Amino acid sequence: MNKKRSRIVFSIYFFVVIPGLFILAENNIGYFIDRQLSKQNVVAESTGADFDLWSRSVSIDKVKLTNPMLGQVTCTNLRISKIGLVSLLVSGGFHAQSIAVDSLFIDIDVLADTLPTDTMSASKRKVTFGVGRLDIGYGMLDFIDQDSSRLTFGFHVDSLQYDSKVGANQGSVVIRKAVFDLAKDFSTIRADSIAMNLDQGVFSGNTIAWESNLTRREFSKKFPYQKGQFHLVIPSFTMNGFSLQALHDDAKGIKCQRMVVDTFNLKSYKDKRQPFPDRANIPLLADMIKSVPVKFGVDTLQLVNAYIQHQESFPGASLPGSVSFARLYATFYNVSSANDDTMILDAQATVLGEGKLKAHFELNPSPKSSHVSGTLSPMSLTRANQMTIAAAGLDVEKGMLKHMDFNFDYDNDRSTGKMNMHYDDLSFQIIDPDTGEQNAKQGITTLIANTFIVKDSNLPDKNNYRVGSISFARDKKKAVFGYWWRSVLSGIKTSVGVDKELS
Repeated sequence: MNKKRSRIVFSIYFFVVIPGLFILAENNIGYFIDRQLSKQNVVAESTGADFDLWSRSVSIDKVKLTNPMLGQVTCTNLRISKIGLVSLLVSGGFHAQSIAVDSLFIDIDVLADTLPTDTMSASKRKVTFGVGRLDIGYGMLDFIDQDSSRLTFGFHVDSLQYDSKVGANQGSVVIRKAVFDLAKDFSTIRADSIAMNLDQGVFSGNTIAWESNLTRREFSKKFPYQKGQFHLVIPSFTMNGFSLQALHDDAKGIKCQRMVVDTFNLKSYKDKRQPFPDRANIPLLADMIKSVPVKFGVDTLQLVNAYIQHQESFPGASLPGSVSFARLYATFYNVSSANDDTMILDAQATVLGEGKLKAHFELNPSPKSSHVSGTLSPMSLTRANQMTIAAAGLDVEKGMLKHMDFNFDYDNDRSTGKMNMHYDDLSFQIIDPDTGEQNAKQGITTLIANTFIVKDSNLPDKNNYRVGSISFARDKKKAVFGYWWRSVLSGIKTSVGVDKELS
């Protein structure tokens, strides 16, 4: 082809074919968009739409997208610039340089009885999305899931950059007055504000609470089996070094260098007069973290000045037993669902209002074993009555713990280890936990003679000093926290001489 002919062909392409294609596409852009939306069973309504294909921009006064089975999205003054036409027309994906919306209202309802199978399968198809800058002046979300749980909150988005193949690396999102009603649990989670600033790498929240909507009596009627009832308050939390740049990378995911939760307060209650639920095996803590569907990694997680109180009601007891951990400081290292590295937890707290407890955890996902060690400072053993009277009718009349240290390994089946428990002048009796009177059916003398040999003191400078043996077979239908406690309790019982269950 000679140079003259080449120039003619190029001129035809540049001045005739390409402009013609642009004009044709501009006149039919609505058709292409409707076709892509119809594949998702979405109907679009708009007013004041203006398409400029030369600048690949769209401006719409008001647009409403409706799916009869799912709900609708409505926005006003929508402005989109530099649309990626190839991805839109060929692959069904969407990419744009910027999107700005004055207001955005999202109303989604995915109740199980209205959600067709084809819609659910369509939702699993990956549709690529990318925007160089997203601005939303005011937004409101109202979402109802298949369990009838409802999430509502207002939000604002400023200069957010996002790509569904990678993640987000700039911009900010602020959520206000979030309310999440958990229908099945009859509880509500509230958050005054949650803010994400990707430019500064900070994610934070203020005044977050999770509480049951039922009284204890109502809760027991709704759930006629052993189930925890919770009241949680987090005044504030801050995550620094926060990044979503590898959000969709399974090897990295969401990253955070340090998370601090300030003045965490948790109160829990369980009615052990109810039957134990028939439920599937509960994973250990490391396995639970590893199984989180969204990959994440937190280098350091800190709890500052937290308080935890747990109460349980037992058969025959008029008042619940209680155990508390005050002034709890805990640091969790390498909290990650993206790797199998050992997670480290160091914690210290005041237990039962007096003893200083320090504990160290080395947590590994199965099948590797994990390790726990710790110490408990001197305290009066009568403090244990807060739980032992209601739980076993065991009233500690006097006794002083001089020192305790424990060290054990555990896996998904069993824990094994040793305990050193130094105590002196121990005396207790078995009573009726309801009346406080000595239990006539289990006279203390007969019980001691027939069931166990109790040591009133156990000091390391005595010849008959007894090292406690930690050994406990895990009930896999119970949570790991009970597993830890039962392991420590086995060491306490063998140290004291109570090597059989009270009955």
